[in-house]
Amino acid sequence: MNKVDWSKAPEGDVRYSVKINSWLEKKTDGVWYTKLSTGEHYKGPSQPLAREHWRDATPRPEPATPTDIDMTITQRGERYGKFKDGSVIMQDLKNIMRETPNWEGLTPSQREALEMIQHKIGRILNGDPMYVDSWTDISGYSKLIANELNGAVR
Repeated sequence: MNKVDWSKAPEGDVRYSVKINSWLEKKTDGVWYTKLSTGEHYKGPSQPLAREHWRDATPRPEPATPTDIDMTITQRGERYGKFKDGSVIMQDLKNIMRETPNWEGLTPSQREALEMIQHKIGRILNGDPMYVDSWTDISGYSKLIANELNGAVR
């Protein structure tokens, strides 16, 4: 692995090193820091890395760890059922709506509200029908459209 020192880079610069496959961030002390894919931390400076081995990038927030994402998927699956199964229900319901004569005459917000309601119905049919938030969400989307029709756009 080559260590990196871009001494002429502006303070706070962030770059992605193709050669070491890691984000590098230059701190105010002029040293490059990174967290490698192995989990180890790297602190420079040392040998400069040739320009063809890096690309400029804007700072990015830390992505969620796979563990966080897996936990979220597991929790949603327990509440709403398997995504694959629910998506069949939801898409079937939405396709029926889209095939009706009035669909094209609806406003974008009316279409979106109806699609979100079908999404919530699909979650109820595929998962936990006793989860009150799904039912509350349905009434919320209906209320938004009723308000809009009465001139109170939110």
